[in-house]
Amino acid sequence: MVFGCNQGQKVEIVISNINVIDVKEGKVIHNQDVVIDRNQIIDIQDHDDHKYQTDQLINGGGNYLIPGFWDMHVHTQDPDLYSKLYIANGITGIRDMGGNDPFTRAALSDDFKNIAQWREDILKGELLGPRVIAARSIIDGPPGFWPALKVVSNEKEAIATVQADKQAGADFIKVYSLLREREFKAVAEE
Repeated sequence: MVFGCNQGQKVEIVISNINVIDVKEGKVIHNQDVVIDRNQIIDIQDHDDHKYQTDQLINGGGNYLIPGFWDMHVHTQDPDLYSKLYIANGITGIRDMGGNDPFTRAALSDDFKNIAQWREDILKGELLGPRVIAARSIIDGPPGFWPALKVVSNEKEAIATVQADKQAGADFIKVYSLLREREFKAVAEE
């Protein structure tokens, strides 16, 4: 690993005496210090090197540190409860696949407005929780697999749904298996 740091540099946090799980190489790197500044890991060094100054030194006590996990397919029903559960289980990022529909009142995920507010509260540091990437609608073709899906019958409806989701703050668009090719292409292009 190559990091751009200066010896003696003042940093925000040092987690010392930790065993780092290197998932890329598939090994444990024992007795390390992880150096964090501006919410980023800027260095991982041997514990005996002591290159950095910090006001927040966390003794890892020989425990293990792993990268945060992402859950790439969730439908969050209760953001306040889930926020704590995700973090407690090492999930530092989620991709909420959406599915709420105010017209049918069916829901796979909580109302998108709640998900979007939850995402903002986490970003502002007002709530501890995972990074949230969220869809709003699940777009499907007729007749629709279940009531929570937004069924589109033509390209114009597909484009309008994508625009509405983007306007509402969706990070991505989820499509489902009955969407026909021309509507799928319209969604992808939009």
